Amino acid sequence: MKLFPIQSLPLIITFSLLFTALPPAYTEEQTPANGDDWLTFYYRDPRPDQVVAQLKAWSAEGTLQNKTARAPLTGFLSQVFRQNADKIENWYSQIKDLPKGDLELITLAMWISGSKESRELLKTHRSGFFDNKTPPDILTLNLDSASALDLLWGYYFATGDSKALRRIVAMFKYADAPKKVNGIPEDRAPLYTVLPDAAKWSLSSNAEQHSKVLKDCKDMLSNGDLNATEKKWLDESLQEAEKALKKP
Repeated sequence: MKLFPIQSLPLIITFSLLFTALPPAYTEEQTPANGDDWLTFYYRDPRPDQVVAQLKAWSAEGTLQNKTARAPLTGFLSQVFRQNADKIENWYSQIKDLPKGDLELITLAMWISGSKESRELLKTHRSGFFDNKTPPDILTLNLDSASALDLLWGYYFATGDSKALRRIVAMFKYADAPKKVNGIPEDRAPLYTVLPDAAKWSLSSNAEQHSKVLKDCKDMLSNGDLNATEKKWLDESLQEAEKALKKP
């Protein structure tokens, strides 16, 4: 597991790096034929048949209660659940006996998925908790936290949707914000002051590992409606990724 190399932002993570050390769910036959990690490259080769086995494996390893993993996992699972709404009831019947803390993350992801099937299941198993509450849209969340960045990467690796990358690039807007705020000690700088570097590091790291991230970002740089700051920081992110790719 690797964290962003920013001491003041210890909980921001690179989603694709968090789970590379996790073992596959139970059997070698269940892993993608190309050997890619099931979760990290899910958008490339969706394998929803592995969901239950992987949830049980993450539960056994303690991953579902790892605070650092909660946001990216929630973003990822919410979209897998949305894509497979017809399987939700069956999946839940197989994991409903997991520890309470694990089920909290899973049911949160079900709620965020927004499907009719998830709402009906939650009315039965989480009555009163999510009732009459509108789930958030990950693609429209305020870009003001480490969790927002992690949720967006989770969303992307479940879907391959470049709109999530566009929102990550939008975090570069804070690069133009003041670094010092009257009344706030220097060692308590606002979170937004480190978000651009976190977004940049995550984009360059994932563009190095994922050809689709690299292509999507290049397309965005060439054809996207980016402002000058976004173009500058995204270009630097891609230069770092391509530099790393050229290393022997």
